[in-house]
Amino acid sequence: MISIANLFLLTAPRGMPLQVISGRGVFTKDDALNLIAQAQGKFPVGIKVLEARIGGIEPAAFTLRETLTSALLQDDVETQEAKALARMAVDEVCGTRICQKCKGRGYNISNWNGSAKQVLCKRCYGVGHILKTSLELAQTISVLLKREVTEDVFTQMYYDQYMDCVNQLWQESGEAERECKRLMRLWREVA
Repeated sequence: MISIANLFLLTAPRGMPLQVISGRGVFTKDDALNLIAQAQGKFPVGIKVLEARIGGIEPAAFTLRETLTSALLQDDVETQEAKALARMAVDEVCGTRICQKCKGRGYNISNWNGSAKQVLCKRCYGVGHILKTSLELAQTISVLLKREVTEDVFTQMYYDQYMDCVNQLWQESGEAERECKRLMRLWREVA
């Protein structure tokens, strides 16, 4: 079976033209586009997250930023703050860096007392990618708004809206990923 990453890399501008499935034939870019289009009918935001995060497709990230900005504006957030929060949320979900200490696994191998065992990565706290602290988030929004926003002000005024956006993007992404896996299983049964 083809992985979700390979599915979206097939459709990326610099992606491979086809993926060979062991014993099943060839899964082409057209097959991938068809499958993604079917999933996009149910989960359009989630598919855009996967396209931006895995495939690196900038128009998908732009669409996400615009969608989040519109949603924040409907919640009576000022225009500049809405744009900044949307940019930060999309960057958090689609542009996070892999933790260099655990190489994205979320754990490290410890040889304490001669026995090897998995230990939760202390740098990324088991997530596998670098999470920004509230101070770093405050500094980022300060740059985007071109005015000073302290960590306390960010935490009180913006943090809840920021995390709502991030959580919504992750949820949509997970639902779209499950739908893609379901469609790939159906494709495998037919092929």
